[in-house]
Amino acid sequence: LVTDLKLPVVKNYTSWTIMEGQVAGYHEEWMGLNFVTVKGTGHMVPQWERAKALWMIGHYLNNTSI
Repeated sequence: LVTDLKLPVVKNYTSWTIMEGQVAGYHEEWMGLNFVTVKGTGHMVPQWERAKALWMIGHYLNNTSI
């Protein structure tokens, strides 16, 4: 489990939104580690949820918090 790493929590488990305030998934951040889920899809996020995947990857590439 991630909690076994005993990293300091930067941002607690919260939802993130992309369009019209609708929940797109959930996010938790530790020092040096981000955990992001996308609601309504499995491991093929870019195939099934393109807008959410693009938004998430954009934040990663720009080094900005979700």
